[in-house]
Order: sequence, then C-alpha cells, then structure tokens
Amino acid sequence: MSKPKHRKLPEEVRRADIINAARLLFSRRGFERTRMDDVAAQAGLTKGGLYFHFKNKRQLMEAVVNDRVQALAGYMDELEQLAGDPEEVLRSTFEVFLREIAENIALAEPGSDDYYPGPLEVFLEGQKMLAENTRVADIFRRVRTHVARLVEAGKRQGMFPQADPEAAAVSSVGAVQGLYLQYGFDPAAFDLKDMGARIFEQFLRGLRAPGSHSDDQKR
Repeated sequence: MSKPKHRKLPEEVRRADIINAARLLFSRRGFERTRMDDVAAQAGLTKGGLYFHFKNKRQLMEAVVNDRVQALAGYMDELEQLAGDPEEVLRSTFEVFLREIAENIALAEPGSDDYYPGPLEVFLEGQKMLAENTRVADIFRRVRTHVARLVEAGKRQGMFPQADPEAAAVSSVGAVQGLYLQYGFDPAAFDLKDMGARIFEQFLRGLRAPGSHSDDQKR
C-alpha cells in the first residue's frame, strides 16, 4: 500500500497550520513535553517538512508568540479607532482581552484529567522574550497608551475626577495579566466572564471615585 500523500499548500498556509498545531500542543502538553514529531503529525506533514519551516522548538515557540502578538496588534488597531464614551471604549477593550484569555485557556482543555496550563507557558515565554522581541513590549505600550488616553478623556469630561491616567493604564494591564495567570492555573476557581466583568466594574469605581482634594472642596 502506498503512503498517503501530503497536501501541497501555499507556504504561508502551511506555516500558519504549523503555528496553530504548535500552539495547540504547547497548550495541552507544555513546551518540554511536545516533540517536533507531534507538531508534524498535528499539522499533517512530514517531520522533514516541518524542519523545512522551523529548525527547532524554540523557533516554533517564537512563531507562536509572534502570532499572538500580531493578533493583539490587530485588536489594538481596531480599538484605537473606536470613538465615543470613554467608559464604553474601555469596556470594549477589556472584553477583547478577556476573549483572548478565554480562547487561549480553552486550547488546554480545562476540566480534563491531564489539564496542563500550557497557555501560561506561552505567555511567560513571551515575557522572557521582551529583551529580544520589541514587538511584545510595543503591545504593552500601545495598551497603556490607549487606556491612559481614554482615562484622560474621561477626566476632561468630569467622569473620572481625580484619576491618574498613567497609573490607571498600568493597573489595567496588571489586572488582565493577573486574571490570566490565576485562571490559567486554576480554571475552576471562578467564572472568567463573570469575574472579568466584576473586576472591570471595580476598576471603573476606582476611576470615578473623587480624590481627597474634591472632598475638601465639598466641605
């Protein structure tokens, strides 16, 4: 019996298939336990075909991280074009990143007997690449700038009377990262959508709260 022939696909399509396969396996098994053979099988090509595109697992991990960075950059392109009520744009921004978290964690099949928080490994690997991959740092910078701009706009409109735009921007990113880490390690701890909404409302309450200077003026 002849061996099944692998489909001939455009290079960019084949590369995308490989990256998706690696992302799935890294999420379910972790970086160390995933073999290049596994990625090749998941992507539907030979091991030689895989090595034609990627020399080693490190390159694969970099490609997975870069793929997520590119996706986040696309989200930011859209979010930065939104106009209107600063609170609603902030809400839309938070919801985008909650969906990204949910999608990443779902790949690892939470609730399964062999659940492994592999998306966190991809996430943390991205953090380690900060020094060598300025695109990751650029995303954080864009998110902070975006949030700070919205908070500043809300402040001018009297919505956030004493808010510190820069501190609010940094804390918002920290809240999302913290939620990602906690939910990734223990998906049964809370409902992601519900907790994300509650954290966002808490964030808004902090922005709306008058500072001590405003309190003094009312007395």
